[in-house]
Amino acid sequence: MTWLQQNVELKAYNSLGFAVRARYFCQLQTYEDLQRAQYFCRHRKLPWLVLGGGSNVVLTDDFAGLVMQMQMQQIDWSSTSPCPPNARLIRVEAGYSWDQLVSESLARGLYGLENLSLIPGQVGAAPIQNIGAYGVEAKDLITRVEGYNMATGQCFSLSVEQCRFGYRTSIFKAQPGHQRLITAVTFCLQQRPNITITYQGLAAAVEQLTGQAAKFASPVQIRQAVIDLRRKKLPDPANIANVGSFFKNPVVNQCQLDQLLQCWSSLVYFPVSLGYYRLAAAWLIEQLGWKGVCRDGVGVHHNQALVLVHHGGADGRALLVLAQDIQRDVKCTFGIGLEVEPCILGSQGKLELSQFVTSTAHPV
Repeated sequence: MTWLQQNVELKAYNSLGFAVRARYFCQLQTYEDLQRAQYFCRHRKLPWLVLGGGSNVVLTDDFAGLVMQMQMQQIDWSSTSPCPPNARLIRVEAGYSWDQLVSESLARGLYGLENLSLIPGQVGAAPIQNIGAYGVEAKDLITRVEGYNMATGQCFSLSVEQCRFGYRTSIFKAQPGHQRLITAVTFCLQQRPNITITYQGLAAAVEQLTGQAAKFASPVQIRQAVIDLRRKKLPDPANIANVGSFFKNPVVNQCQLDQLLQCWSSLVYFPVSLGYYRLAAAWLIEQLGWKGVCRDGVGVHHNQALVLVHHGGADGRALLVLAQDIQRDVKCTFGIGLEVEPCILGSQGKLELSQFVTSTAHPV
């Protein structure tokens, strides 16, 4: 079977650069490739894993089944499906580069994705994680997600409501035992600029870039400001192995916030809804001295405490032990449980975080 490889190292397929191996490996370029892979896994009773850019996974062990690298990259810019006035629907296959989509949509006069510039990975990962940045989330722009059920060999199509999007999560991430593989995403983009500059840091960056009030900025200028901010705050995975933010920003209620402010008057937080606030996890971690720590080949980035990095020679378990120590320290000091953002993948697929990392979304 020329389409199938055996005993393939995955170092080049995950942005943390962990040198785990896949028992079997293939690339998905067509639906026929996908059907062939599904048949292979079903009849051999093998676990499967799909990797896009590998920019949001922690691989802890050699994978005992089939790893599929998503390469389906067709895009339809001229959808005739009904959509709101001054908008256009575009359908993008899962293997398309996310930042290339953002850049090309702006070049075609289609707006809405600019705040999500320079996020690494592929389009297929956007719904899983409900990626978000600077006041915009993928769910704000997605209208439909298509995929393939590896258990039945049937295609599926879910509306944005059926995807059950939440903060950095969706039905695809919240139900790890499901057999859904994403093949394409449809977005609704605007044909008239309608910029989002609610994030204070972005507004300041736009004003510094343009020399005028942020509200007058173009979507292209918003994109450039976002790129500048991300390059200053987050290390490039091509230079320093990482998966971006490793922890989610936790949410507390008014009572919990008041209690924290009594002891930590400089606590960084943002309102998210009536009576609820999102804390800056990076601030919590930095107060405890973790920023810049390096041990056993892994560490915390010196410029951004939310980013855990791999300096070389370590494995995924070493990174998770570091994450667990950080979580324990934050919990003991602030009473806050930090939830891990990337997917943790072992020899059979997704691991329960409790095997390595205690994950509590809210203070206790």
